[in-house]
Amino acid sequence: MWEEDDVRAQGLLEESLALARTLGNAHSIALALSNLGGVLTRQGRLAHGQALLDESLPIYEALGDKDGMAAAHGILGTIAERNGDPRHALIHFRRTLTFTQEAGNQERVVECLEDIAGTLESLGMSEKAATLFGAAEALRAAIDVPRPKRVQAEYAGRIQDVRGTLGEEALEAAWAAGRSMPLEDAIALVLAVQLPPAHGQGPQ
Repeated sequence: MWEEDDVRAQGLLEESLALARTLGNAHSIALALSNLGGVLTRQGRLAHGQALLDESLPIYEALGDKDGMAAAHGILGTIAERNGDPRHALIHFRRTLTFTQEAGNQERVVECLEDIAGTLESLGMSEKAATLFGAAEALRAAIDVPRPKRVQAEYAGRIQDVRGTLGEEALEAAWAAGRSMPLEDAIALVLAVQLPPAHGQGPQ
């Protein structure tokens, strides 16, 4: 069903973007670009989606719009992850987390923690991934925000990946540690993760 909604949304957003460009409204242009980029990303049109996000991000930066920057980096992180580049996905998701915290958007914080947890699993940091999944679950319960149905299958797959790497007992232990972890500590854990070296570079 959401695929059909995205097709309709794409058409409306393309019209909104054209109108915003005509009017010269910078915020409306950035918003339409990033929302359209998100729709195209969900459709698997990653290169087109990234081009729109790359255009929207400098506009948000010029406006000082932290919520907009958070959203743009979040979609760019998803694109990097789907392109098999978890290193850059982590860079984008950490920026999303920072801007989201500053904007005070807890719903986006929990989504970002789950995105980062999945990325850490891709980077071979399964125990940290399980801890963050636990922290995100606790935050979802605290703010009473259920996980959207359209991401349930992807989320279940990520948990299964972590379970396959750690085993059930280690997964449960790390998960429990995350559930009891203050949000500030979970965020500090994310920010303390050392980025793996880029290809052709030494450790950072």
